[in-house]
Amino acid sequence: NKYGIDVFEFTILNKGLQPYGIQGDTDTLYSFKSACAKGYNSNGHGCTAWVIYNENMDYLHCDDLSWDGKHKCD
Repeated sequence: NKYGIDVFEFTILNKGLQPYGIQGDTDTLYSFKSACAKGYNSNGHGCTAWVIYNENMDYLHCDDLSWDGKHKCD
């Protein structure tokens, strides 16, 4: 099992679940940029929100994806 490939993480809140790596997350341990995007730390902990909202795992293949820019490898 590997984070960001077949293991994904959530935070439990009073209102429900929140996926790790949401847009605007400033926690460097779980943000998309520092904990998922290829070319960064890439430990996979921040990939959950990306898979849910963008419906892809292109972060495994591209290093130029971001919440505010490109969302798929072309």
